[in-house]
Amino acid sequence: MKGESIEKLLSNKEIYKALKDLYLHGKMNVNSPPLTFKQVRHLAKKLGIPNFKVIDLEPYIDLARTGEEPLNAVLFKAHENQETPGVTTGHFIGAYTDPKTGVIHVCDSFGSESDSLIIPGRKVTNSKSVVQPDNYSNCGYLALLFVATHGSVKPIDKNPK
Repeated sequence: MKGESIEKLLSNKEIYKALKDLYLHGKMNVNSPPLTFKQVRHLAKKLGIPNFKVIDLEPYIDLARTGEEPLNAVLFKAHENQETPGVTTGHFIGAYTDPKTGVIHVCDSFGSESDSLIIPGRKVTNSKSVVQPDNYSNCGYLALLFVATHGSVKPIDKNPK
């Protein structure tokens, strides 16, 4: 995507749809069906996010301990589904590493899951902003928005005040 005009990017229907979905379900924080790993990877590729990986939380922590984590990642924290035993559901969390400082920046749209991201020997900054309502499933888009923009674009908070 680097060096291409915005007109050329938006004329590509797949990139346009990826940006539109990211804006709608990320920036505007509109609920959506949950994303799969494959869908997250596809969107990240269309958005041109470099050195990107969607990865389970524990393997990411193992990579980060040795400084081998991807610079841009969407982490998946699995939860046992209480309503359907044996079915795993989970939550996507955005993370990126500043290549100059090595600081890992993490954003959890619920504001709580990232508390568990403690990596010995690494500085981790956790965004505590709660923007996703409990009954929404758009955490994949919110994580991608954080990673794609490195936190510079904030989603609209949909929680009742």
